[in-house]
Amino acid sequence: MNIQSVGLYSLFSTQNPQLRRDNCVHVPMNKKILQCDTVTFTSVAKSEPLKKLLKFGIPDFYSDIVLVDTKDLELLLEHKVFSKPIRNIVRILKPYEKSLFPIEKQVYRLMKRTARTNPKMYLDEFLHKLVPHHSKILLEQQRPVFEKLSTLALQMPKEQIVQYNKLIDVTNKKLLNEPVIVPFSKKELLYKLKRIKERIAQKDNFKEVSDIEKIIKKVEFFEDDMGKAKKPTNKELKQFYKTFIYFENSSLQKDKDMVDLFNATKARLHRVPFEEKFKRKGFIHDLEKIVGQLQDTKLAHKMIQTARELPTSKNSLSAFVVKEANRSSSQIGYDLLADSVGSADHLVAAKAGGDSDIYNYVLASRRYNSERAHSKLSTIIEKDPNVRVYSQNQIDRLIELANSGIFKMCELSSSYILSVARRIKKLSPSNDPLNLDTNKLKY
Repeated sequence: MNIQSVGLYSLFSTQNPQLRRDNCVHVPMNKKILQCDTVTFTSVAKSEPLKKLLKFGIPDFYSDIVLVDTKDLELLLEHKVFSKPIRNIVRILKPYEKSLFPIEKQVYRLMKRTARTNPKMYLDEFLHKLVPHHSKILLEQQRPVFEKLSTLALQMPKEQIVQYNKLIDVTNKKLLNEPVIVPFSKKELLYKLKRIKERIAQKDNFKEVSDIEKIIKKVEFFEDDMGKAKKPTNKELKQFYKTFIYFENSSLQKDKDMVDLFNATKARLHRVPFEEKFKRKGFIHDLEKIVGQLQDTKLAHKMIQTARELPTSKNSLSAFVVKEANRSSSQIGYDLLADSVGSADHLVAAKAGGDSDIYNYVLASRRYNSERAHSKLSTIIEKDPNVRVYSQNQIDRLIELANSGIFKMCELSSSYILSVARRIKKLSPSNDPLNLDTNKLKY
């Protein structure tokens, strides 16, 4: 059977604290460093003293970026920085250039170039203009992967080949921006709402946060099999439109991402064809449902591993541009920095018996904290030997802060550095342990 192929700064009011990140240090201008609040070392609170160091420019434990303090991102969103002309955004993000991952840094450099010729252009307009060129590049990057998949699919039984061809037919239409009928998915709707909520929550707008939380709760009450029938039932329509009416009267009624999401959801529920962008995760999920029926588990595994070779917004500039193109300026700006926000990462995961003691934490970007999942530190170091350098960078910066009295002001003992270094050595590969240099620590 044939297999189908797939073709913050001076911009802000003087009433707000002005910030700087000179030489990886982030302190309020013209103000003394205030003593941090006392933290009770219980549960998650045990990592709080460590996270307070993020405003002093801490290198990521797993990469070569400088971590972003979540309060900085909150401030950028609160002041609607990403909704301003691109020249303003470029200027304000300058201190964060060292905090951007490679693809996000490429986007920022394109922004700088555009700001020189079109300074009044907005972020969403800037990205949208890049789409025609990068759509073609992305198709060329995706093509070899789909060709490998189609070759592997020939080994499947006839029933699964038919299912695969249907998936590829829909995929082709998505890639070529042709209208498709996409079934409603409660799980996907909740995922997208929670993704938007992450950005909204950073703005510290109580009303907007409250509204999206209420919308999420309403969607959680939708039937799990909602949208499975050929036509939506009266109950399903009532549930959806009750939620939709709430949204239209909420503080989020003009939020572009929410408007687009509800319009797409309405089309899905009524099974009306509409332009749906290709989504790598969605494709892999649909492929898993097909190959999960195979008795040949090696073939199934090989097909999923091949599908995971499809470019992502984390390793392809073109994938980032196409993914972000229809989002609001605020969401695009948020996505540029969100993965770089610092978090406390367990050296030994809780599921593996790790505790919440502060000596079991290091500071890591959200991206690597999430991607690491429950992997052992020794496995991570073996896969990426550069972690040896990155972790030493973090220790060196922590030693500088401890020696200058910052640890003491935040009621964090400098013994943390020695203890965590010993723990890292113990958790690193036994045949080549990671010995972090702490000799410059004064006390």
